[in-house]
Amino acid sequence: MITMADINRIRNEYFSNGKSISEIARITGHDRKTIRKKLSKKGFALKDESSVPKKNHIIDPFLPTIQTWLEENSHQWHKHRLSATRIHDLLQEQFPDTYHCSYRTLINTVNEIRAKISQHNDVYIPLLHPPGETQGDFGITYYYDNYRHTFKGYYFSLAYPHSNAGFTQLFRGETLECFLQGLQNIFQYTQSVPVRIWFDNATPLVKKILKEGKRIVADRFYRFANHYGFTPVFCNPHAPHEKGAIENKIGYHRRNLFTPYLVVTSLAKTNKELLHKCTEYNQKTHYLKQTCIQTLFQDDQKHSLPLPKEDFVIEKRMQIKTDKYGKIRVGKGPKIYSVGPLYSLKKVWICLGAETVRILNEDFQEIVSHPRLFGIECEESIKWHTYLPVIAKKPRSLPYTGLWTQLGLPIQEAFKKAAWKEQKQLLQILQKTTQEVGFASAVQAITQAVQKGNLEEDSVLMLARICKEDPLPPSISLPSSVPTVPSPYVRLDLYDAFLPNKSKDSSKEDPQ
Repeated sequence: MITMADINRIRNEYFSNGKSISEIARITGHDRKTIRKKLSKKGFALKDESSVPKKNHIIDPFLPTIQTWLEENSHQWHKHRLSATRIHDLLQEQFPDTYHCSYRTLINTVNEIRAKISQHNDVYIPLLHPPGETQGDFGITYYYDNYRHTFKGYYFSLAYPHSNAGFTQLFRGETLECFLQGLQNIFQYTQSVPVRIWFDNATPLVKKILKEGKRIVADRFYRFANHYGFTPVFCNPHAPHEKGAIENKIGYHRRNLFTPYLVVTSLAKTNKELLHKCTEYNQKTHYLKQTCIQTLFQDDQKHSLPLPKEDFVIEKRMQIKTDKYGKIRVGKGPKIYSVGPLYSLKKVWICLGAETVRILNEDFQEIVSHPRLFGIECEESIKWHTYLPVIAKKPRSLPYTGLWTQLGLPIQEAFKKAAWKEQKQLLQILQKTTQEVGFASAVQAITQAVQKGNLEEDSVLMLARICKEDPLPPSISLPSSVPTVPSPYVRLDLYDAFLPNKSKDSSKEDPQ
């Protein structure tokens, strides 16, 4: 292909240097006919394409039909959009005598029309974000526990578009309590409350979307917003671009904070570390304003609201009646939590938090606490030590309960060798010790008592108290080379002379 630079050289050699067409052909390597054509050409201005008449195409008669179908279908669910194959079949059905276009021609036409529709709809405006406004949303990630088991997690991120600062918190679910807990943790860490926060129409927040931009919002979320004083703003449905700052920040947090997978031993500890890491990332320079993000974030804090004196109670409290097993059923699945046989067929208060489920009696005293279960499948959380009063009356049921695997091998072996009365006594000691110091310390104390061969109740209780305050180190086995220290011989009879009315024939006390 000959370029304009080649044409310019050809004309320069011919008109300025006076060379012949044959000489120019030898110099440039182009054919003489090509050179003669470019020398005889008069105008080199670009043609106005609008003045060039458009050639008729075989698909032109069907363009209005295709245009109408694509425009009407563009507002429907993306999985119900018309494909080019389906449009090709519909045209063949409706115009069997006149439609003879190839499939490739139709594809090119459909792509052109869709590009025009998309260009008309997707028009964006560059916005200026005032300080003190934020955007919040959830992202999905995965993490490991201590045993390298993989779990699905949800992290709530809050982005400050003015400064490009961002903070995030990790949870095991995407409930309203997780929303509120994430916001509260960030408010407390930054010691400020944004004036306005943008959200999408997440199910925990928005119960139903009505006409003309109206919504039915969760009552407890409005209570939370009124408590802290910020104004919640909701985007239009299916319009994530309206809060583009948080959409980008979610991806940024996933790539920089949650990749590779985190090893989470405690969510509370992990969330504190995440806030500090976010502060470290805020020390970077703003990509556009060329100023430290932390400096710009101080402007956000100046235009924010102060924290109220009291924290908002995140937990959702409701009253539920237990079944005959002393369990309650909550939410989808359902999720089953144990209360204890002493509270079977009774009403209890349940407090649903972001991470825990606390169960209270009618006097609002805590009975038991569970880690909260998430998801749509049926799951169960049982605190087996709450069933100790019933198991102690029926010792033979112990090996068939979940409590058996929590006792450890020494206690299991001692229980198998013991008689029925001794088994019952062991369980009663475990029950009383658990009430005093907790199940973990009670199991540790009884394990050491079994190894030493002393299962007296007072001794086990004293040992459990010591284990709770300062866990005892394992016993040390001395080698045979260490000499045996003889027991001391104590003569208590020598002190009898100082006692009044003491008989003279008092015998010697046995060595202690």
